[in-house]
This record gives sequence, C-alpha cells and structure tokens, in this order.
Amino acid sequence: MSTKKIAVITKNPSLQKQLSESIEAYNFEVYLINSFPKALTIITKEQVDILLGDFSFNEPSRRAEFAEQLSEHSPQHASFIFFTDNDPDYFLIEDLKITQTYYRIRKPVSSLELQHTINLVLDSA
Repeated sequence: MSTKKIAVITKNPSLQKQLSESIEAYNFEVYLINSFPKALTIITKEQVDILLGDFSFNEPSRRAEFAEQLSEHSPQHASFIFFTDNDPDYFLIEDLKITQTYYRIRKPVSSLELQHTINLVLDSA
C-alpha cells in the first residue's frame, strides 16, 4: 500500500500546526500550503489523496470559488475535509459543485474529531 498524500491548506499558522500534529501518527506524505496558487499546483502535480481545507482561507465572496476550483483540479479519488467558522459556510458547502467525497468540521477543530473523520476517509477508500 502506497503512502497517502495529504494537503493541509490554511493561512492560519496555529491551525496548520494543530492539523499537522493531529495527523502525525498516520505517516502521510504531508504538504503544508498557505496560498491558493500553491494549492492548485501541488494537488495537480502530486495527486493528493486527502485535502484538509480551511474554508475561511479566502474572503467570504471567494470561498465557493476556492472549494470548486480545488475540486476541479483534484483527482477524482481525493477526499476533502473542510473546516468552517460558521453555519452559513457549513451549509454553503452542500450547494457547491464538488464531485469528490467531502466532510465538514466546524472550528475549533478537535483532534479527536479530525482523526475520526480521517478514519472515515481511509475506510471508504
């Protein structure tokens, strides 16, 4: 079984650190990404399996575009885990054109909830 590739996409250094620490035990090949152009380049080039995306990564008017472009450029087998700050964003994700499997977690992110969600992703792969 090959090593799974996971992209952590957030501009928030403390969230990036927390997510990185929470996924250490999985022995993933981890890509820490803090810009949208870098995210598109890496997910296309590296064929990432799981994307952890901070939905507040972009300003509110561009969040839907951010998620849909990630989906468009990601492999079809990839799974998304989006982190949201509020209910409107949490429910907005349902209306997006995301063809891959996705999960949503409200912030603040608990390590236990993240690990549970990653296990769901791995079990469904």
